[in-house]
Amino acid sequence: MQKAMRKLIVVFVVGALIALSGCSFSTIYLLPGNPTDVKGNKVGEQKVSVILGIFPFHRDLSVYKAARNGGIKRISTVDYRVSIKFFGLVREYKVIVTGE
Repeated sequence: MQKAMRKLIVVFVVGALIALSGCSFSTIYLLPGNPTDVKGNKVGEQKVSVILGIFPFHRDLSVYKAARNGGIKRISTVDYRVSIKFFGLVREYKVIVTGE
């Protein structure tokens, strides 16, 4: 009985770790005003990977940098995404900007 219970606990813990290893969250922000004013066909991205909670100081995770990477002068939407990988040891933060 104890062996079966231990195996069940191990299977449950391993399954939970696998399920949590690939989480992803996303939030889209629309800027105030009429959304039809700016029709964006350009996309700019900026991402930073964080290992063990240590944020790299030399990386810029701003909307301005993402817009500049895509050559965007007028921003229509901003999307923030967070991906959790490798059992929560690595997190990837990404800013995605659309506009013209």
